[in-house]
Amino acid sequence: MGSKSICKVRNFLPQDYHSRDKYEYYFVEIMFRLVELQSSDEYWHSSLLDTVSYPSKESSTTGFYTYGLWWGINRGLLDKERYLDPAIKAWNTMVRAVHPSGMLGYVQSTGDKAKKVSKGKNEIYATAAFMFGGA
Repeated sequence: MGSKSICKVRNFLPQDYHSRDKYEYYFVEIMFRLVELQSSDEYWHSSLLDTVSYPSKESSTTGFYTYGLWWGINRGLLDKERYLDPAIKAWNTMVRAVHPSGMLGYVQSTGDKAKKVSKGKNEIYATAAFMFGGA
């Protein structure tokens, strides 16, 4: 379960739900590791662990992780001191991926493995990732 999924599930859990703490724990652990994997270009790449084979930027993943960072900061689950700077950098890099025409670039096609992307590549779901990141 990814960080965005955990955010959405946790929004609907009652305060006294028996596994609520587990979801919060997993979310914090995932985000801790993801911040370590944010590349120097402020994106997350198609392959989080193999940026040599997949060096290009990837904005849909970055959008969903941006959402997770802001969601966690705003709910007090993520420490602002540690997570605010990566969240700001991620959002700013998302904005830079928008073409003058309004199209979001650097989007990986859907599928079951990492793929190479380019500035002109877009998929409709990435617009949602961008909007989630900005929410």
